Amino acid sequence: MRREFIAKLCELAARDPRIMLLTADLGFSVVEPFAQAYPDRFVNVGVAEQNMIGIATGLAEAGFLPFCYSIATFATLRPYEFIRNGPVAHELPVRIVGVGGGFDYGTGGSTHHSLEDIAVMRALPGMMVLAPVDGPQAAAALDCVWSAPSPVYFRLGKDSPQGAISGGRF
Repeated sequence: MRREFIAKLCELAARDPRIMLLTADLGFSVVEPFAQAYPDRFVNVGVAEQNMIGIATGLAEAGFLPFCYSIATFATLRPYEFIRNGPVAHELPVRIVGVGGGFDYGTGGSTHHSLEDIAVMRALPGMMVLAPVDGPQAAAALDCVWSAPSPVYFRLGKDSPQGAISGGRF
């Protein structure tokens, strides 16, 4: 699912130079296609999710379309106040990409279990929340809303589920 999302993001970035990708020191083995194709539009902020949202808010204010990529719990809970007071309060097109919803990062322990992310993002006025079920749906969702004027939260699984109907398996 993550790979299809990044592939679609690369495709969109080829058409729109405003698209940027920020990561909080993770996603490697997934985000490389974007980082290699657009090194001047890729920023690794380090383990600093609040700062990532602050940077993205400034970029959006300057006319860019920033995508913030992190593990779902770190993309939503750690920087929650920054999301609320930045892109939500100012109605800016910051895209938050939370990967590994639920127990996808089970071995990481409770700090990596993202159980509340959808609830807290839905509580924010004007925040669009999308939770596609598989890779094709993730790419289609991104294609539909990438240029929306409001903030968007994409919750992605690490991989497409086995037996996903839109993937053609039962």
